[in-house]
Amino acid sequence: MDFFISNAYAQAAGAPPAANPLVQFLPLIVLFGVFYFMLIRPQMKRAKEQRAMIGALSKGDEVLTNGGLLGRVEDIADQFVTLEIAAGVSVKLQKQAITAVLPVLKDLSPEMVAKMVRLWVIVLAANLVGSLFAALFCSFTPVLSPELYAGMVEVSRKLLKYDLGSMLFAGISSGFLIAAMVWMLPTAENAKFVVITLMTYLISAGGFTHIVAGSVEAYLLVIAGDWVWWQAITQFGLPVLAGNIVGGTALFAVLSYAQVKDEI
Repeated sequence: MDFFISNAYAQAAGAPPAANPLVQFLPLIVLFGVFYFMLIRPQMKRAKEQRAMIGALSKGDEVLTNGGLLGRVEDIADQFVTLEIAAGVSVKLQKQAITAVLPVLKDLSPEMVAKMVRLWVIVLAANLVGSLFAALFCSFTPVLSPELYAGMVEVSRKLLKYDLGSMLFAGISSGFLIAAMVWMLPTAENAKFVVITLMTYLISAGGFTHIVAGSVEAYLLVIAGDWVWWQAITQFGLPVLAGNIVGGTALFAVLSYAQVKDEI
C-alpha cells in the first residue's frame, strides 16, 4: 500500500503547473494592439481630419475627390456639394467624396507658391539626409556581410552607364509613375499597399531613376570611389530631379487636362 501511495505522490509532484490563462491570450492581445495602432487608430484619425476639412469648406475652394475629379466648389448643402470641373460643367457629389482641399490652386499668389516650394525643399532634403544615413550605415557598420555590400555597390554601378539624357528621361518615367500612384491612392482603399508596391516595383524593373530612391545608389558610388560628390550632383541629382519634376507635374497635368479638354 505504501508503495502505491509513494507512486501517487511522485506523479502529482511531476505534473506540470497549469498555464496562466492570461499568457495564452497574450498573442491575441499583442495582435489586437498592433491592429489598433497600425490600422484602426490611423483610420479614426483620418476620418476626424476629413470631417474637419469638410466642415471648413467654402465656395471657391479647389478640391480633389476620391474619384480623381478636380474642381472648384460652387455650392454647399447639408450633405452635398456642387463642383465646377470645367467651364459650364458642374457635378453634384456627397461631401464625403472630397478627399483634399488644394490651397495652392485656390490662392495662386507668390506667397503661396513660396510656401509650396519651401515645403518641397524641406521634404526633399529630409529624404536625402535619410538616404545618406542609410548608405553610411550600410557602408561603415557590420550590419551587412562583405558579399552583400559588394553586391549592393555592383547594382549601384548601373548608374554609371547612364548619360545625362538617359538620366533625365528615366527620371521622367519614374516621376510619372509616382504621380500616378498618388493619383490612385484615394480610390485604392484597402489596396493601397498593393498600389505602392506595384508602382515602386515598376520603377525598379524599368531601370528608371528617382531622386530619393536612387540617392542611396549614388551615395554608395561616392563612398566606393566611383564618383566624387560633384559628379553625383551633376550626373545624377540635377538631371533626375528635373526629370521627376517634369514627369510628376507637367506631363501628368497634360494627361489630366486631356480627360476634360473636350468639355472646356
